[in-house]
Amino acid sequence: MKMAKTETNMTDIEERKIGDRIKEIRKEKGLTLKQLSEMLDLSIGYLSNLERNLNSPTLDSLQKICESLEINIVDLLEKSPKDNLLVTKDERRVVFEKKGEIRYEMVNSSEKNLKGVCIIMEPGANYKNFSWGHNSDELGVVIKGMMKIDTNDNEYILNEGDSLYIPAHTSHSLINIGKDQCISYWFNTEMPNSDK
Repeated sequence: MKMAKTETNMTDIEERKIGDRIKEIRKEKGLTLKQLSEMLDLSIGYLSNLERNLNSPTLDSLQKICESLEINIVDLLEKSPKDNLLVTKDERRVVFEKKGEIRYEMVNSSEKNLKGVCIIMEPGANYKNFSWGHNSDELGVVIKGMMKIDTNDNEYILNEGDSLYIPAHTSHSLINIGKDQCISYWFNTEMPNSDK
């Protein structure tokens, strides 16, 4: 019997119904719960409960789901009722937050082809065990502090003003190695869907 791993849950994601979005995207891609379950090595019951918003995904499960559905975490956010071109700092939606460690904020509307996220990491925040591999190329810029980024093959130290280009499907993890808060902005573009 397949079991979901017990790890940090995504309980701090505003009031979004991530399960609804997972179900919507799964159906758009023509996948059954059984097929997704087999792709992820997670139980059908776990995925069913997740889609009905009865439980929250672990970071590990969310990463696997995003990779299998070929989406980014921002694609799981509810579609906003209006198409905003301007998003002020106070209007940013929190995608994920672990108090005292890290916060991901959307810097633009999730319906746009260009996706932007602000990542705020407190000193010592270490996400070595949590690495994202996106389905599109990504560009990150550190605007405050410093961080270390480990990719499949390399280690990079980024200081204020430095940027890093990460090719699609490259796993990477982030560590704030400085004594101060680290703020970075990350951008990627939606890959065209060949099915459309």
